[in-house]
Amino acid sequence: MAPSPFFTVESLQILRSIKKNNNREWYQKNKPRVDEFLIDPARGFVVEVGRLLDKAVGGLVADPRVDGSIYRLYRDVRFSSDKRPLKEHLGLIWWMDAPEGKLSSPCFYLHVTPDGWLWSVGCYRFTPPMLDAYRRAVLDPAVGPPLKFVARGLENRGLVFNPPELKRVPKGFEGPEWTGEWVRRKGAYTFSESQPLTDQNLLGPKAARFIAGKFREGTPFYIWLRNIFDKLRPPDEDGLAGRDGGAGESGLGAGGGRRRRPTRGAAG
Repeated sequence: MAPSPFFTVESLQILRSIKKNNNREWYQKNKPRVDEFLIDPARGFVVEVGRLLDKAVGGLVADPRVDGSIYRLYRDVRFSSDKRPLKEHLGLIWWMDAPEGKLSSPCFYLHVTPDGWLWSVGCYRFTPPMLDAYRRAVLDPAVGPPLKFVARGLENRGLVFNPPELKRVPKGFEGPEWTGEWVRRKGAYTFSESQPLTDQNLLGPKAARFIAGKFREGTPFYIWLRNIFDKLRPPDEDGLAGRDGGAGESGLGAGGGRRRRPTRGAAG
């Protein structure tokens, strides 16, 4: 028997209905349908993608809870002029198991709207220690050049990197010309163009395998960032930095490649 799809046309209809009826009253009345056709399928999808990705990059958090790998639909409107209470998209994230949390750790992200989907990989907001380590890694003659190669490969696949937040190179981080755009970033991530939803991708029974395959295209960049994080970790009980030693396994110049750490999936 063929596997059932995680997401269906009913899932898209929920997102369209939210866009049309973006108010708390509608949401409270229709929450059982939202859970049935959008949130519950997302739970299974998160776990399955995490399982598939763990074969390529272990140590990812795949937490099938709202506020875990599933972003909550309610928006924080306290400081926003846009007072619509609900997000009109579904956001899912798988991130490196690290104390910095999902937005400040290397991660994979999937963004789904009624009209299309896109995926992303990177770190959206460096903490100060990570930002310093990242900039030093970019300038390191052994570690930095592989980033240039990895970025070119992703750009050749049609992905785009976030624009640098700073106009000028920070003092003390001057280097070869190509490094300028990288050290001017406060987070580093790349994302695809939005693509239509079809039964060949997110609406089909092979959706999890399809998205895991897309994420694998971004694993060289994920690993490059993850290796920098690992160098910030205190030595483990065996005296090795990070949680997974081994120099050069990934071929990216910054240390280990795969880590065989099970993906975490929390119930609920």
